[in-house]
Amino acid sequence: MFLNQMISYIEIDVVALVILVVLLINISIRTAYFENEILFRGCILVTIVSILSDIFATGLERTTFTGAVELNYILDNIYFISSLAIAYIFLGYIITVIHPGIKISSYQVQLMHIPFYVFSAICISSYKTGWIFTISEANVYARGTLHFLHPTIAGAMLLVAFFYALYHFRKGNLPIDTGIYLVLLPIFPMAGVILRGLVRGSNVIWAACAIGLFLVFNSGQNSMIMLDSLTRLNNRGRAEQYLAYQWEKIQPGKELFSVMIDLNCFKSINDTYGHHVGDQAIKEFAQVLKRVGRSKDLFLARLGGDEFLILAELDEGGSMEPVMGQIREELGKVNSDGNRQYKLICSMGVASATYEQTKQMTADDLVIAADEKMYEQKERFHQSGQRVVRLKTT
Repeated sequence: MFLNQMISYIEIDVVALVILVVLLINISIRTAYFENEILFRGCILVTIVSILSDIFATGLERTTFTGAVELNYILDNIYFISSLAIAYIFLGYIITVIHPGIKISSYQVQLMHIPFYVFSAICISSYKTGWIFTISEANVYARGTLHFLHPTIAGAMLLVAFFYALYHFRKGNLPIDTGIYLVLLPIFPMAGVILRGLVRGSNVIWAACAIGLFLVFNSGQNSMIMLDSLTRLNNRGRAEQYLAYQWEKIQPGKELFSVMIDLNCFKSINDTYGHHVGDQAIKEFAQVLKRVGRSKDLFLARLGGDEFLILAELDEGGSMEPVMGQIREELGKVNSDGNRQYKLICSMGVASATYEQTKQMTADDLVIAADEKMYEQKERFHQSGQRVVRLKTT
């Protein structure tokens, strides 16, 4: 009887785990720039950790070998602490979706986390006190006298998240589709927490969490993962979103840089060799940008056609010249290939705005200024009479 229950319990965990791993793979194809994206990914990771610790702890139940009881204590501690952290991450995620540029002070964060810290300390001490749980010498788990703290704190955080999302949804601060899923998100794990707290052996919490995260991914989160299909760089919509976000959160002493890039004579490549070769040129140039940006905190995007954008936040007085120099150096390596039918040459224009300047201009002004400088360089290139393609031979 016990074995059948344990197998059924683990099977539900595994199903939830598979859903979460699939979600994680889907969102891991790109860099997370926004707080809500980082929290969403973190929520999936922490939930996976909780499920794995739950699976292994359940599998260890009633097994006897040297260190089995101690290992079970460790796994149960990981389970209790990480599963409680999920409720806090859910709340943080909802807050950062509603207020993308919100700055939560360290004092506020620590104050909100006091129940979490207190519970974690009590949980760890359960090895001696048995307050949250106990493990018998036969390696059998039992709830402690303060076990109720776990569902109580988790439920309270999820309840706060629910009413916070509902309040802003009713006020019209959220799009209808996003708002509905944000309101629903805390309900799923909250139901699982309540049921698990009331019924020993209940195991719907992880399936509920997985469903909630999946619904959010398919609504708001998935729409924010916007990639250019050809290059797998960020697309124009995401670039606009990112720039607006950085524009609002810039701090004194920082400077935002915009680099507009355009491939020279790209039309000639298309006209001479065909659009399939033009697409290959675009992909090759995207790879150059990725190599340059790999070790730097750069936002890379393809705006369309042969236009690209780099955004970066540096200390005030910084420069994008080293980055632009690396791009030219990488292009030189690409063009040294004698078998290529064309050369990749680009024009670049850079503009920047300090914290003070962002109060006197718009984000669009920054991009326009970089665009104008890029076209100045492009005009000089055309006046020089350089060519980037070779004539077809018969």
